[in-house]
Amino acid sequence: MVVHGGQHGRDGFRADARRDGPAAHAPRAGAVLGHRRRDLPRRPDPLGPVRAAPHLPVHRRAPRGDLPARRTRRLRPGGAVRPDGQRRALRGLRSPTTVLLYEHIENAARRRPADTALVCGGRATTYAELDAAARRICAVLAATTEPGDRIAVLSDNRAEFVQLLFAVPGSGRTLVLLNPRSGPNELADAVRRSGARVLVTEPAFADGLAAWRDRVPLREVVWMDAAPDGSADPDWARWLDADPAGAWPVRDDASDAWLIYTSGTTGRSKGVVLSHRAVSAAAAGFLLALSPRGGMRMLMPFSLSHVTAHAAVAVFAAGGTLVLQRRFRPADYLRAIGEHRVTIAAVAPAMLAMLLAEPELEHANLESLDVLFYGSSPINPDLIRATMRAFPGVSLVQAYGQTESTGAAVWLDAEAHRRGVDGEEWLLGCAGRPGPLVGMRLVDESGRDVPSGVPGEVLLRADQVMSRYWDDPESTRGALSSDGWLRTGDLGVLHESGVLRLIDRKKDLIITGGENVSSVEVENALLAHPDVREAAVVGVPDPVLGEAVCAVVVRRPGSSLDEEAVVAHARAELASYKKPRIVRFVEALPRNAAGKVLKQELRANV
Repeated sequence: MVVHGGQHGRDGFRADARRDGPAAHAPRAGAVLGHRRRDLPRRPDPLGPVRAAPHLPVHRRAPRGDLPARRTRRLRPGGAVRPDGQRRALRGLRSPTTVLLYEHIENAARRRPADTALVCGGRATTYAELDAAARRICAVLAATTEPGDRIAVLSDNRAEFVQLLFAVPGSGRTLVLLNPRSGPNELADAVRRSGARVLVTEPAFADGLAAWRDRVPLREVVWMDAAPDGSADPDWARWLDADPAGAWPVRDDASDAWLIYTSGTTGRSKGVVLSHRAVSAAAAGFLLALSPRGGMRMLMPFSLSHVTAHAAVAVFAAGGTLVLQRRFRPADYLRAIGEHRVTIAAVAPAMLAMLLAEPELEHANLESLDVLFYGSSPINPDLIRATMRAFPGVSLVQAYGQTESTGAAVWLDAEAHRRGVDGEEWLLGCAGRPGPLVGMRLVDESGRDVPSGVPGEVLLRADQVMSRYWDDPESTRGALSSDGWLRTGDLGVLHESGVLRLIDRKKDLIITGGENVSSVEVENALLAHPDVREAAVVGVPDPVLGEAVCAVVVRRPGSSLDEEAVVAHARAELASYKKPRIVRFVEALPRNAAGKVLKQELRANV
């Protein structure tokens, strides 16, 4: 079955489910963020449907008789909206003329130079200041580096990082986003493999850098603040003294923009290359999915080194304000919502749990908040219910995607959350429907489409899909089909309504005695035990069964939980063949810099 992101209906974007084969495709992002290319529409009619490129199918509105009841009901932003909500979202993009990254800030600076683009560290930056700084950095790079060079950044969230997101790609160079939580070996490996010639960083990372700089061929290190050697002026100040670039040199939206290394949960990390078009397409999909009201102000606690940086681009495309935190602290997060009149806030499931436990939540000013959107890891349905009780009137929206899809590609909207809490509990375990600019398929091992209700690997196709893996053609061929479908490596089941439920990572599926066992399903069952704080489930070799289900458990403090109790609980919750045959207790699960559990390490150590 092929699913395309469709128009707004009662449940948000209405999915058009078709069995029309792999040639089907979602509309290009150029239909929203208009391309200058002649083979694509220049810009959409803001009062009409989203247009597809001439060589792609146009997804027309369904006949009125096929639409769900109460189609015209108005709901809060981020929830279900009537079709004119899509028009409002399009108008919110302020009609940028291309999908080149720098044009998002250039257009906003031209229209509203004095408006606040960014708030970070107690400092506000206007659109005019952001655009001017990016132009000056572009001029320096054009004079000191070569087109196609890689420029790496290692930093916590700050205004200079935001400037680099636009200036480096705009200069024809590629920005390598390094995770500040990575270890020295990981950082050295990423810099060496990317071939980065320049590293932009801050003094807080000086000691760590000294441990690995000699292992990489860096030509220059640029310090954002006063250099550790005691220099009076930071290198960054000299960059900003340069004459601004008159014209941005990049004109091709297929040019490389960002290079982000994956979290490496299944092995060595890969460098994901994202083009201007991919990042802008993801930003367009973000705005269409959340349908923000005017005066968008988004709170971002995630590191800009992750692919969630595309959400920052979305804010600037809409002419809004990005409230950027250097790191997540629950009390500061809640205060920022009230202080900056935040309308949309990003959060991870683990952060939600911390917010609910924060004493200041009871007194927080949340009047401005419309949407909490979350992603990055599975979420317990009980946490969803608790969050909706604690944030009444706020729409909860889930995003599913990966670095290779430039972040969010599938969305579980606010109406689905409300229906899930009101009785349709199966929805709370789902990822949602593809965004309006995304095509989705589920296929079997032979690459054939599977019908609804049958598990298959999730494939995505859209402008926001990566260009390739950096310097890794073999992995690229394994991830991208010849006709542009991204093989996500995730297994899922499609409901007949077009809603996707994820089962497991393809590599994490356990085959025991000829039966398929989802590690996620077993983990969720174990987490329902009151004495289980964390749980991870892997398959380990077994001479009789092929693989045995192994549970690695972190007890809650003070608990005396033993192996017998874990197995008994699992047996009561699951089919007999799904219960763990091996249980190991640990103090903490091994995680990478992005906080994801390293299951290959668990398998190796069991």
